[in-house]
Amino acid sequence: MLVALLASSVPAAATQSAPAWTTGDYWEYTVTGSSGSGTARVSVEERTSVALPGGTYPAFHVVVRSDLQAPNGSAVSDRNDFWIRDSDLGIVKRTGVTSWGDPYTVTYDPPLTTADFPLEIGPYIRSWGGTSTVREEGNLNGTMTLDWDGWCAAEGRVVVPAGAFAAATIWMPVYNPIYTYETSLARYSEAVGYYVLVEIEDRDSNVLVRQELTAYRYSTATLRPLLVVGGLVAIVALVAASAVILRRRARRATRPSPRESAKP
Repeated sequence: MLVALLASSVPAAATQSAPAWTTGDYWEYTVTGSSGSGTARVSVEERTSVALPGGTYPAFHVVVRSDLQAPNGSAVSDRNDFWIRDSDLGIVKRTGVTSWGDPYTVTYDPPLTTADFPLEIGPYIRSWGGTSTVREEGNLNGTMTLDWDGWCAAEGRVVVPAGAFAAATIWMPVYNPIYTYETSLARYSEAVGYYVLVEIEDRDSNVLVRQELTAYRYSTATLRPLLVVGGLVAIVALVAASAVILRRRARRATRPSPRESAKP
């Protein structure tokens, strides 16, 4: 059962600070959408770094595993690996396998920043942006320049199966030349260190994919118990990025594109 976003808001002075991940942290989600439904899990595997032509970037190796069932009843299990900076949820690198079995690697140099912390709403909309060189190897070998941007669109109280959380809404375009224009609305909560709710919308604001937090382990949150709330326990996401991946995999695109925003 989907849980609605409550209208009540947190005080205007509230902010959402960057997470401080550690190995073993994870977030589990239910995933629903026109292309299928199921569960997903985002887990922090290790702290490492990625060397690219523009520099060496500290990052966490994050694994996104999903199990979806399409409307026709077919099952889709998937794994995608991300290297993400917790300081700005910036995507440095991604690896995966296409629906036809070809492995690929995509890098963003400099990383694709998802959030400019601290997130807060003031008299003006908080926004950020930049330019990254995107390189893809293994499936489509090529390099392109990506101009990206994002906004902290709102703050409020979000209720999901894992609980009720104060969260900031991160709005980012989904850069995809193959499909229609889509946007990602990711509700980030400092209390859990990641997203509590992610929605992918089309140009008419129809929700295509929805991810709700059902359980998590975030060790930085002092004395916070493991939350596992009945029913479907399982993210993207994506992370704004992971939700986009799940949608594309389920739709079995003719080819993946390196132009996308992040929600592992």
